[in-house]
Amino acid sequence: MQSKSFPAWGLPVVDLPTGNKNGIDCYACKLLELCQRFRGAIVFDELDKSASHLLLGQMDKYFKKTKKGRYRAGLIIPEPFFVHSDLTTGIQVVDFIAYIMSWNFRVAKLDKAPREELNKYLELIKPLRYRTTREIGDKTSYVIWSVAVV
Repeated sequence: MQSKSFPAWGLPVVDLPTGNKNGIDCYACKLLELCQRFRGAIVFDELDKSASHLLLGQMDKYFKKTKKGRYRAGLIIPEPFFVHSDLTTGIQVVDFIAYIMSWNFRVAKLDKAPREELNKYLELIKPLRYRTTREIGDKTSYVIWSVAVV
């Protein structure tokens, strides 16, 4: 199965909200299923030093002090790369996608009215979502999406 969200260099692109370990879990699942020979990289927009230090602490704690995090450190480089979005086109694209999704992607308890002028862009983004199933506890087919309401 080939993912439509793989750029030319072969790593999946996923926008992770700051401090969201569920996003890291989804990214790791995608790496496990689609590209066992690659390691994922996490890239964040460096907005301010204090937020960056907070994120570094959260990731350090997750990747070093949790069993799942230590395992996933073999799939994802456990140190994020910080870039400035005004200088990095890829981050600008991901920011634009996140903006469209925050205004228009509606599932579960997300029920505010979308911005109609963004619907055509959302339809272009929706096929980039990733879905898989895992056996977790008693559930044999636990559904995991790359985009989830947490």
